[in-house]
Amino acid sequence: KPQTGPEKKKTKCTIVLAVDVPSGWHVNDGDVLGTGYVPDVLVSLTAPKLSAQNYPKRHFVGGRFLPPALAEKYQLRMPNYPGVAQVMEISRGGAKEESWEIGYAEFLKEKEAQIFAEENEARDPSSPDRNEQWRKDYDAYLLGFQAKQRQAAVVENRDESWRLEYAAYLAQKETNETEKSFESEYDQFEENDGVEKSLESEYEQVED
Repeated sequence: KPQTGPEKKKTKCTIVLAVDVPSGWHVNDGDVLGTGYVPDVLVSLTAPKLSAQNYPKRHFVGGRFLPPALAEKYQLRMPNYPGVAQVMEISRGGAKEESWEIGYAEFLKEKEAQIFAEENEARDPSSPDRNEQWRKDYDAYLLGFQAKQRQAAVVENRDESWRLEYAAYLAQKETNETEKSFESEYDQFEENDGVEKSLESEYEQVED
């Protein structure tokens, strides 16, 4: 039974604040796991992420430290911070009036559509830019392939030259060993011949 009047007790509650991307959320697609977790307050750093496009509660953006050149390079639309403030509330949740958050969501949709169109154009085989890039890539591939072939030919010629030189070395070594063998046999022959002559001389002396 609900309590009313002076008997009504105050109920304490905890306010959950998430920084940049709520826990468990996908940075682009939000609560893809279907947990149902929605923080009471969201503080986006530098710029809201895609997952915050449909965030329904109080939403702040903070971190006024992105250089304008970098914001322009990555097409980031920054809020108009009042004065020197570092944090700005961009949505109070459920507000229907035009807000920076709504404009930023539209900007993100336009940016996504532009990226999608560029990707489709890159995948289109009839695109002149794609054909030109393909020709450049193929020319670079051919140059690299020819360089590898030349390098392989140099290595092959070097290996073939080494094989020929080694074969010549082995043939010369075999020739030298054969000559040494012949010289050794000849020396042995002369030594044996000298022994035979000495024996004949001694035999002749015995007969005399």
